[in-house]
Amino acid sequence: SSDDILESDGAGFAFPVPPEVRSMNAHEEIDAGEGVKINKIKLFKAVLYALKEAWAKEIEPRLSSIRNKPPEDAKQKLGTDFFTEADTKSEQLIRETFIRVFGTDTLRIFGEEANEYLGNLNSKIGIRIDPVDGTEAMKFGKPDWGIMIGVYVGTPEKEQQIIGAIYYPERSLLVYNID
Repeated sequence: SSDDILESDGAGFAFPVPPEVRSMNAHEEIDAGEGVKINKIKLFKAVLYALKEAWAKEIEPRLSSIRNKPPEDAKQKLGTDFFTEADTKSEQLIRETFIRVFGTDTLRIFGEEANEYLGNLNSKIGIRIDPVDGTEAMKFGKPDWGIMIGVYVGTPEKEQQIIGAIYYPERSLLVYNID
């Protein structure tokens, strides 16, 4: 579950947890509006859990077929970005993870592939998802692609990122920022 993601689950996604994460204020809450507050650590754990699940369930199982599939047209041979089922399915899984943890009416969720906001459009907490940043690099076996999730406070016109994470699965690298 996302509640214990900071501890190793034996699935190869464990990483050392730096002191600044372990020392986060366990009671810090973010105002989502309408009297709803969300624990910041719970948000961070949901981000990590969603990254892990997107890779393990929706991207990694499709990787070899994506890389071995011949281009469908001449544009793809020239290097045009590839749109894959891994993009859409991983975005859906990430969105569903946040909805399962926080409910359907708590967060404003934007997915790059769907290109629309879902959930509570008036929420003061927004989630932005780029399920495969660098689809072309992924297609051609370059490790320079990742799964990105950002958490923002404010309105879409004036947001500030409070949590950002990108997981580069083929580099076994997790980069994140928490403000």
